[in-house]
Amino acid sequence: MKKAYELSILCDAEIALVVFSSSGKLYNFATHDMHRTISKYRSQLGLPHSNIYTFRTMETWKSELDELRRSIGNLEDTVKHLGGEDLSALGMKELKQLERQLKTGLQRIHSKKVHICIQIQYIYILMGHHWTSRIPLTDRPAITHPVTQYHHAT
Repeated sequence: MKKAYELSILCDAEIALVVFSSSGKLYNFATHDMHRTISKYRSQLGLPHSNIYTFRTMETWKSELDELRRSIGNLEDTVKHLGGEDLSALGMKELKQLERQLKTGLQRIHSKKVHICIQIQYIYILMGHHWTSRIPLTDRPAITHPVTQYHHAT
């Protein structure tokens, strides 16, 4: 194994070494991926690619595909729950957690909306215009001194 490693360094070569001892024990060494090197070797000789390697690759892809399908299903369920649908499968603990998530989301949305209104109001004041908006008075943030408040916020 050591000599194979040294040879790969000295010759800047890709090496795959497979050794079976007299007792039948397998030893192997590869400077790169063993399967890739063997596949390259088979291609150079014009041999068909190994079905075992293809099977392993297909099993890996199948496993990853199954995991992605599960993830998509979980995400679809979460979206339904956030929209208030299909709640019968949830227990009290899950419902409370969902309620907390929704409250947090609403608070973030409201905060962002207020921030945007403050920015718009500040821009209007800088341009010398009066603050008028199509936002109903009940939705407007109550701000008496937007310029002062804006400067303190930064």
